[in-house]
This record gives sequence, C-alpha cells and structure tokens, in this order.
Amino acid sequence: MVEPLSIAASALGALDVGARVSTGILDIIRKWKNAPHEIVALHNEITDLRVVLDQMVYAYQILSDGLAYQDAGFVAAVHDHLEKALCYLKSLQTFSMELQHLKGARRWKRWLGSQNEVNSMRANLNIIRTELSQLFLAQNMFVSLHPGI
Repeated sequence: MVEPLSIAASALGALDVGARVSTGILDIIRKWKNAPHEIVALHNEITDLRVVLDQMVYAYQILSDGLAYQDAGFVAAVHDHLEKALCYLKSLQTFSMELQHLKGARRWKRWLGSQNEVNSMRANLNIIRTELSQLFLAQNMFVSLHPGI
C-alpha cells in the first residue's frame, strides 16, 4: 500500500518541476518579445558611449601632452581604462552590426544566445566609465588644490 506522505511528496516534486519549466518558458517568451527593443537600446547605448569615449580620448591626449612627470601614473591609468573600454566598445559594435544584418528569427535567436555576454560587456563598460570619471575628478581636484604644480 502506498503511503499518503510519499504520494504528497511525489505530487509536490511534480508541481515544483512544472513550476520551474513554466517559469523558464515564460522567461524565454519575455526575452523573445523584448529582443527588438533591447537591440535598439543596445545600438543607442553604443552610439552614446562612442561619443563619450571619443571625448575622453581627446581629453586624455591633451592631458598626456601637458602633464608633468609626476602625473605619469594618472596618464597610465587613464590610458589603460580607455584601451579596455575601446576594446569592449569595438566588440559591442561588431555584435550590433552583425545583428543589423540578420533578419527575423535568426536575429532574435542570435540576440538571445548572446545576451549574457553582451550584458557582461555592458556592465564592464559601466564600471570603466565610472572609474574614468573618478580618475578625472581626482585629477581635477588635485590640480585645483595645487595650482602651482
């Protein structure tokens, strides 16, 4: 004779699996529906970031030409951050161009398959952008507090 407790445990196990599967399916459907908007948002973000990074590269070039030797650490830190950011940006631009050439379900499938990698690059770019802002802020504060240097 089957015990009521084991029947209940089996039923709960089946319900748990069903809930997980349906949640996964709903998540895929949501991502599929949002893909066109997210692709456009990514393209816009890349365009905006390109403008910001171009301005930072320009500022870096001016600063590196005019800074004293003691600021070599600042120049090197900014250079390293800009190199990383430009590398991520190039990867995102390449991916965005690839998506523009794909149509329909192939485009969405490529987006869904690469979404985690793209989000990781976007997060890394945001970290770099924050760190660059902090570097420039710290340098501006130093120069403001030490005008004769």
